[in-house]
Amino acid sequence: MTFLHLGTRSERWLILIVLVGHLLLSLGFSLGPLFEGPDEIEHYRFARTLASNRALPDPYSRLRSEYHQPPLYYFLLVPLAWLVEDDDFTQIEGRLNPFYGANIHLPGNDNKNLYLHSRAELFPYNRSGTARAVHLMRLVSVVLSLGTLLACYATFRVLWPENVAQRLLALGIAGFWPQVLFLSGMITNDNLLIFLSTATLWLLIRQVRHGATRRSALALGVVTGAALLTKVSAFFLGLPVALAFALDRRAWRYIPLTLGTVMLIAGWWYVRNLIQFGDPSLTNAVLQTWQSEVIRPKELALDVGWQRLPFAYETVWARFGQGAVAVAKPIEVFFDVLVAVSLAGLFVTSVLHLIRHRSHASNRLALKLMFVIVIFVSSWIGVLLYWASTAWSGNQGRYVLPGLAGWSALIALGVLSWFPHRIRGSIALLGIGANALIATWSLWGSYLPAYRPSPMPQVIARPLYLEFEGVARLIGMAPATINAQPGETIRLSLYWQALQPADRNLLVYIHSVETTLVRRDSFPATGNMLATEWQNGDTWAEHYVVTIPPDVAAPLDDLLIAGLYDPQAGRPLQAYDESAQPITPIINTLTITVPAK
Repeated sequence: MTFLHLGTRSERWLILIVLVGHLLLSLGFSLGPLFEGPDEIEHYRFARTLASNRALPDPYSRLRSEYHQPPLYYFLLVPLAWLVEDDDFTQIEGRLNPFYGANIHLPGNDNKNLYLHSRAELFPYNRSGTARAVHLMRLVSVVLSLGTLLACYATFRVLWPENVAQRLLALGIAGFWPQVLFLSGMITNDNLLIFLSTATLWLLIRQVRHGATRRSALALGVVTGAALLTKVSAFFLGLPVALAFALDRRAWRYIPLTLGTVMLIAGWWYVRNLIQFGDPSLTNAVLQTWQSEVIRPKELALDVGWQRLPFAYETVWARFGQGAVAVAKPIEVFFDVLVAVSLAGLFVTSVLHLIRHRSHASNRLALKLMFVIVIFVSSWIGVLLYWASTAWSGNQGRYVLPGLAGWSALIALGVLSWFPHRIRGSIALLGIGANALIATWSLWGSYLPAYRPSPMPQVIARPLYLEFEGVARLIGMAPATINAQPGETIRLSLYWQALQPADRNLLVYIHSVETTLVRRDSFPATGNMLATEWQNGDTWAEHYVVTIPPDVAAPLDDLLIAGLYDPQAGRPLQAYDESAQPITPIINTLTITVPAK
């Protein structure tokens, strides 16, 4: 039995399952460390400043801030900011990780954290006011994300009133989209924009199907105005809105009502900016306070933007943190296949539709609906291309996610087009399950482990005993022997045991002695532990990826040393053997061999 034979009650149960799964995964992503989301610390700072000063901040007063953003999202956060004292915020924002971004293209936990995180930030957050405030504010994002999912389903219901399988698969795609789930656990105004953008599409689809009314025109003005008061990029919503009105001459009489409502809700902010700063959208404030990000001043570098879209594509689906947390290759392949199958399905379906029904009057409505959806998602591609061509950090896939409902609808339509109607319900169920599995894997297999120390293996390939001034002991490494060729990438692991907390933060180093082939420095546990907080008996592994230059002279043998370094005193900690004798902390020999001919 497939979904197409099931009743309304069964469909409601499946909707509930998707909603609950989405909620649990959103909450899971919200448990991640503080300020590792895109510009999360600046969004938090905006809400914090607004709550403290009870006035909008000067957009020119701070470099690389979000003070130029419209204020609606931050108004939602202010009551929560009033609830909690965050006296440790300055301390937390000062703990930048200088080794952030090592091997950014690889999965793992090698310094994926922009900030160094303390145990005080961990649940139940009773030792850090900032942690309590951040996690409370993240709950607003979780609620907004649930609202987005409900708006998505409402859109699919209007779009496909008779096609249960289609709307359920689309809902599963939207509900278990890893990047959407990640954002839903962060403090960012993207969540409010995604919700309002989805609500806008729902109203447009209803208008095209049922016609415009005074009430629907007013609702469209409210939602679109709120979007413009959330992010300036909401101006791109004007394209699908204009199209929806253009498709129905009877709706033209309601255009003044919609525009007037938009101006009433959002106009004050743009007028205030024009009067106070001479710039209604505060674009100049962005360019001046983010000067290092500007690709070409006063010019849209479209040639650069096009070249940077492949990375944006990765971040559309599943690349977390500040873009440093890559996922496992099978997850990337899953989405590549999903896109390829859906695009091919949409193409074939469109061609067949034109051949069979090009003059059939009953298909005009379906064409209008699809036209609105295509323009809707294309508008957000325009946003992405604009930012990728304007700012060096602008190639972020999250800029197209306000088109979530449209993307999910098109993907579901393309995928199901390959299958006979009698089995589409089963395919939809499989699709929902597969997306839920991928989302769960993304959370527990990629995102959360990226900010945790790696566990010790059951067997240590090369046992060692190197004790560093009574604070920690290097008890082993891997591999047992290190052989590489020029151009080859090798993986080195160190295994540590803590003896007592250090009185200051220490660094870990692993270096080659005679050459510079190996030069890796990091805070302990590849940036995921502070020496001042480890406890006697704590153990962890550190994994370092090193690429041997292709032009290195071979054959070559070089010793490797590893240990702890005190950056405050400017010296390495002395290593001692089992007899408490000082020794050089040699851990292995790196052998570079000549490639076989």
